[in-house]
Amino acid sequence: MQDRCSVNQPGRSTDALLPDHHALLFSALARSILSACGEAAEAILSEAVKSYALERGGRMRKRAIANGDGTSMASYRAYCEWTAPPGSISSVVIARSPVLITHTVTCPWYEAWKRTGRLHQGAFYCRYVDEYLVKGFNESLSLEVRTMHDPRSSGRCEFMWNGIDLTQEEETRIDAMRARAEPGGVKDWRYHMGHLISSFACCLKRHGIDESTVLIPAKADFTSLCGNDAASVFDDYSEVDYEAVW
Repeated sequence: MQDRCSVNQPGRSTDALLPDHHALLFSALARSILSACGEAAEAILSEAVKSYALERGGRMRKRAIANGDGTSMASYRAYCEWTAPPGSISSVVIARSPVLITHTVTCPWYEAWKRTGRLHQGAFYCRYVDEYLVKGFNESLSLEVRTMHDPRSSGRCEFMWNGIDLTQEEETRIDAMRARAEPGGVKDWRYHMGHLISSFACCLKRHGIDESTVLIPAKADFTSLCGNDAASVFDDYSEVDYEAVW
């Protein structure tokens, strides 16, 4: 992967934030919750991931409807809000018909957690994020996922995109929707990382927990992994409305 975040790599520009940083930020937040929140920690962590994903999916939904593209599984794929550097993530199509099935064989999130010994924390993210992204976009859709964390997965994630028969005509239609979605729809990683922190903070507040008891140790942990520049995402996350479409 190009320009990956590594342990003890200070002084990075926030312009270079990547999926690795998002992964390691999640692991820092998860570790802090698991340490600070006692018996309720796993439930709080799971709720935070679901809340984050539902808001992201809801934002995608608003954009798709505004563009007249509806909320089918095809439009869900078209309205993805992130991109990764070439070579950092790779997927292969296993079946196109009667339903699209893809395997992700290289994943920067999984690789970052594996490299830093944080697969346990990362599993909470993968367990819920895709399912609840789809729910936020359209609760009637069904995406079946088997993640790399599953010992039966053979080191890859499997996605069954129920509702997509990927004919050439359908692929062309998805490409056209993606072209409408991308102006303003693809967010930088500082935005996505700020949203992640915001979702965790809001979840902690709902449970009557002072978010600083989790965010301060998480920031220190993340700083030790990726440096002060990357950790500046903690400074202004609360200034953004993450449900707004712009």
